[in-house]
Amino acid sequence: HNYDFGNITFGKAKCVTARGTVIQKDRDGIDTGIAEVLYESGDRLQLMWSWGLKKGIRAGSLHDCLGEEGALLFNAPTKGVPPSENEHLQYLTIVREGGLEEPVPFERNDMFGDQMGDFLDSIIQNKEPKVTIKDGQESLRVGLAVLESFETGKTIYL
Repeated sequence: HNYDFGNITFGKAKCVTARGTVIQKDRDGIDTGIAEVLYESGDRLQLMWSWGLKKGIRAGSLHDCLGEEGALLFNAPTKGVPPSENEHLQYLTIVREGGLEEPVPFERNDMFGDQMGDFLDSIIQNKEPKVTIKDGQESLRVGLAVLESFETGKTIYL
């Protein structure tokens, strides 16, 4: 899903650099890694993950977009915005120079339910789904490049 997000947000991937390691020595493959995807737009998607943490150990997560004009924060509390009484309302936060924060409300959804609904609509209505086979192939291409970079230690150009 991270590669889907990056491709939809930033466009066509140009190259991938990744490194991985094994934390849990009883595993057969890489369980912890870091990857950077550089897009033709000049944007970068940086990822770090682990399936190697021992039971009960958790790490934080950060899903923010950082740019020349500011930052877009996901799942961050927004200053000055009281908690919503609408349980279906969430906020993204745009942070600009000088610490100016702009809340951007959106309706919470059921991502998997919406995805399945779109898939069923595409069959019933004989229309192309919102996410196409080509979208899936592009995400797979990035994912396979990450694995190749793990194995070779080189930047993989797409």
